[in-house]
Amino acid sequence: MLAACSPRGIDVPLVTDKGIDVYRGSLSMQVKEFTPSELDAFNWAVADISFQRLIEIYPGATPREVIRAEVKKVKETYPPELEKEIANLPAYEETKTELLKLKGEGLGFSLPKNFFGLQPTVKVRLTNGTRFPISSLDWEVALFLDGADTPAATHRIFDNYKGTKDGMTPGYFYEKSFTIGFVSGNSDWQTLEIRNAKSYEVRVRPVLQSVKAFNEQVILPVSPERRMEKLRNAIQAAASFENI
Repeated sequence: MLAACSPRGIDVPLVTDKGIDVYRGSLSMQVKEFTPSELDAFNWAVADISFQRLIEIYPGATPREVIRAEVKKVKETYPPELEKEIANLPAYEETKTELLKLKGEGLGFSLPKNFFGLQPTVKVRLTNGTRFPISSLDWEVALFLDGADTPAATHRIFDNYKGTKDGMTPGYFYEKSFTIGFVSGNSDWQTLEIRNAKSYEVRVRPVLQSVKAFNEQVILPVSPERRMEKLRNAIQAAASFENI
């Protein structure tokens, strides 16, 4: 009488009912019997699944069953999601183009001193050339010395209009001064190189992903291109693993 062959590691149920340490220990033995492609497929399948989630959706499943279930899910659900993101791209690009009409112009840099020490200060003109009334946004400020091509210092400043009635109004510009740093001033903006420079140039650009409308929601969502790339990579991976 012939004895039945024991299943290989990929067809042995995962031990998920005795805690994560036992799961990891048993899995480390199972994967020794995986082929390289099987190991790649399993790592891909569980990459975004926590141990608790694994217990919930795949109790008692084998690694092969987990792989096939994840492949099936990706093939069925990701292509429609990809099409949706592709459809969202024109609106995203239009909004991004509109927000690029936010303009910042550096008017000057100074190092006044108070009780707490030097206070690096930039004076800027900020223009809302968009159609959006804005509640708040960040600006990236860079300081260039003596005609240099690279900045000596950079800083992200918060520009808040929440205390006004109309916010940052479309078509208007605002001249403001910002102190770089808190209380004692940012030390990166008061180095010996900066203090001894003969000329200063301040450049200002908006941080588009920070711009908020009156409802405190960001106007520009996360780029669909990032999500599209992730979806395409997953679809491609699922296709390569569908015969495991």
